[in-house]
Amino acid sequence: FDRNAPVELRYEGEAPQVASAAGEELRMRPSSISNLGRIFAPSPRREHPLDLGIPSIYEERIRVRIPEDARVVGLPESARAKSEFGEFRLDAREAEGAVEIELFLRFDRDRVEPSDYPAFRAWIEAIDQSVQQQITFGGAR
Repeated sequence: FDRNAPVELRYEGEAPQVASAAGEELRMRPSSISNLGRIFAPSPRREHPLDLGIPSIYEERIRVRIPEDARVVGLPESARAKSEFGEFRLDAREAEGAVEIELFLRFDRDRVEPSDYPAFRAWIEAIDQSVQQQITFGGAR
Protein backbone atom coordinates (compact mmCIF):
# COMPACT_ATOMS: atom_id res chain seq x y z
CA PHE A 1 0.00 0.00 0.00
CA ASP A 2 1.53 3.28 -1.13
CA ARG A 3 0.23 6.15 1.02
CA ASN A 4 1.58 8.67 -1.49
CA ALA A 5 -0.27 7.21 -4.48
CA PRO A 6 -3.22 9.26 -5.77
CA VAL A 7 -6.65 8.10 -4.65
CA GLU A 8 -9.02 7.28 -7.49
CA LEU A 9 -12.69 6.43 -7.15
CA ARG A 10 -14.71 5.20 -10.13
CA TYR A 11 -18.37 4.40 -10.15
CA GLU A 12 -21.11 3.76 -12.65
CA GLY A 13 -24.82 4.02 -12.13
CA GLU A 14 -28.19 4.61 -13.67
CA ALA A 15 -30.64 7.28 -12.64
CA PRO A 16 -34.17 7.09 -14.04
CA GLN A 17 -34.61 10.87 -13.94
CA VAL A 18 -31.88 13.49 -13.78
CA ALA A 19 -33.59 16.27 -15.72
CA SER A 20 -36.44 18.56 -14.76
CA ALA A 21 -39.32 19.60 -16.98
CA ALA A 22 -39.45 23.19 -18.19
CA GLY A 23 -42.47 23.55 -20.46
CA GLU A 24 -41.84 21.36 -23.52
CA GLU A 25 -38.20 20.85 -22.59
CA LEU A 26 -36.13 18.80 -20.18
CA ARG A 27 -33.16 20.52 -18.55
CA MET A 28 -30.27 19.30 -16.49
CA ARG A 29 -27.00 20.65 -15.17
CA PRO A 30 -23.76 19.25 -16.57
CA SER A 31 -22.10 18.40 -13.27
CA SER A 32 -22.69 17.29 -9.72
CA ILE A 33 -20.54 20.13 -8.40
CA SER A 34 -22.21 23.43 -7.64
CA ASN A 35 -22.05 26.42 -5.35
CA LEU A 36 -18.28 26.39 -4.95
CA GLY A 37 -18.45 30.10 -4.16
CA ARG A 38 -20.70 29.43 -1.19
CA ILE A 39 -18.35 26.67 -0.01
CA PHE A 40 -14.94 28.27 -0.60
CA ALA A 41 -15.51 32.00 -1.01
CA PRO A 42 -18.77 33.19 0.55
CA SER A 43 -17.41 36.57 1.73
CA PRO A 44 -16.20 39.44 -0.44
CA ARG A 45 -12.92 39.62 1.55
CA ARG A 46 -10.95 37.77 4.21
CA GLU A 47 -8.79 38.79 7.13
CA HIS A 48 -7.19 35.36 7.61
CA PRO A 49 -5.79 32.78 5.17
CA LEU A 50 -8.20 30.28 3.63
CA ASP A 51 -7.12 26.65 4.08
CA LEU A 52 -8.08 24.55 1.04
CA GLY A 53 -6.61 21.28 2.26
CA ILE A 54 -4.14 19.38 0.13
CA PRO A 55 -3.90 20.18 -3.58
CA SER A 56 -6.33 17.89 -5.37
CA ILE A 57 -7.91 16.92 -8.68
CA TYR A 58 -11.60 16.25 -9.30
CA GLU A 59 -12.78 14.78 -12.59
CA GLU A 60 -16.23 13.83 -13.88
CA ARG A 61 -17.08 11.95 -17.03
CA ILE A 62 -20.82 11.69 -17.46
CA ARG A 63 -22.80 10.08 -20.26
CA VAL A 64 -26.52 10.84 -20.45
CA ARG A 65 -28.65 8.85 -22.87
CA ILE A 66 -30.88 11.15 -24.93
CA PRO A 67 -34.54 10.35 -24.10
CA GLU A 68 -36.61 8.61 -26.78
CA ASP A 69 -38.22 11.01 -29.25
CA ALA A 70 -36.03 13.84 -27.88
CA ARG A 71 -33.29 15.91 -29.40
CA VAL A 72 -30.56 18.03 -27.90
CA VAL A 73 -31.60 21.67 -28.08
CA GLY A 74 -28.73 23.17 -26.12
CA LEU A 75 -25.40 22.18 -24.65
CA PRO A 76 -23.22 24.10 -22.22
CA GLU A 77 -20.48 26.11 -23.85
CA SER A 78 -17.01 24.73 -23.31
CA ALA A 79 -15.33 26.57 -20.48
CA ARG A 80 -11.78 27.08 -19.27
CA ALA A 81 -10.60 28.87 -16.15
CA LYS A 82 -6.91 28.70 -15.36
CA SER A 83 -5.26 30.68 -12.60
CA GLU A 84 -2.50 30.49 -10.03
CA PHE A 85 -4.98 28.54 -7.86
CA GLY A 86 -5.62 25.75 -10.35
CA GLU A 87 -7.38 24.81 -13.54
CA PHE A 88 -10.96 24.11 -14.59
CA ARG A 89 -12.30 22.66 -17.85
CA LEU A 90 -15.81 21.77 -18.95
CA ASP A 91 -16.72 20.18 -22.28
CA ALA A 92 -20.06 18.76 -23.46
CA ARG A 93 -20.86 17.11 -26.77
CA GLU A 94 -23.52 14.99 -28.41
CA ALA A 95 -22.27 11.55 -29.46
CA GLU A 96 -24.04 8.33 -30.47
CA GLY A 97 -27.44 8.97 -28.90
CA ALA A 98 -26.04 10.51 -25.74
CA VAL A 99 -24.59 13.66 -24.28
CA GLU A 100 -21.07 13.29 -22.93
CA ILE A 101 -19.75 15.71 -20.34
CA GLU A 102 -16.18 15.99 -19.15
CA LEU A 103 -15.23 18.15 -16.21
CA PHE A 104 -11.77 18.67 -14.74
CA LEU A 105 -11.00 20.72 -11.62
CA ARG A 106 -7.55 20.96 -10.08
CA PHE A 107 -6.60 22.93 -6.98
CA ASP A 108 -2.87 23.73 -7.05
CA ARG A 109 -2.61 25.48 -3.71
CA ASP A 110 -3.43 24.43 -0.19
CA ARG A 111 -3.88 27.95 1.11
CA VAL A 112 -5.10 31.34 -0.10
CA GLU A 113 -3.71 34.44 1.56
CA PRO A 114 -6.11 37.34 2.22
CA SER A 115 -4.32 39.46 -0.42
CA ASP A 116 -4.95 36.71 -3.02
CA TYR A 117 -8.53 36.04 -1.96
CA PRO A 118 -10.28 38.42 -4.45
CA ALA A 119 -8.56 36.69 -7.39
CA PHE A 120 -9.37 33.27 -5.93
CA ARG A 121 -13.00 34.28 -5.46
CA ALA A 122 -13.22 35.49 -9.08
CA TRP A 123 -11.80 32.13 -10.28
CA ILE A 124 -14.33 30.17 -8.20
CA GLU A 125 -17.19 32.38 -9.46
CA ALA A 126 -16.16 31.68 -13.07
CA ILE A 127 -16.34 27.95 -12.34
CA ASP A 128 -19.77 28.33 -10.72
CA GLN A 129 -21.06 30.18 -13.78
CA SER A 130 -19.86 27.40 -16.06
CA VAL A 131 -21.51 24.58 -14.11
CA GLN A 132 -24.79 26.53 -13.90
CA GLN A 133 -25.28 26.14 -17.67
CA GLN A 134 -27.97 23.70 -18.76
CA ILE A 135 -28.23 20.75 -21.10
CA THR A 136 -31.61 21.10 -22.81
CA PHE A 137 -33.60 18.37 -24.52
CA GLY A 138 -36.62 19.19 -26.68
CA GLY A 139 -39.41 17.03 -28.01
CA ALA A 140 -39.37 14.51 -25.14
CA ARG A 141 -42.69 13.12 -24.06
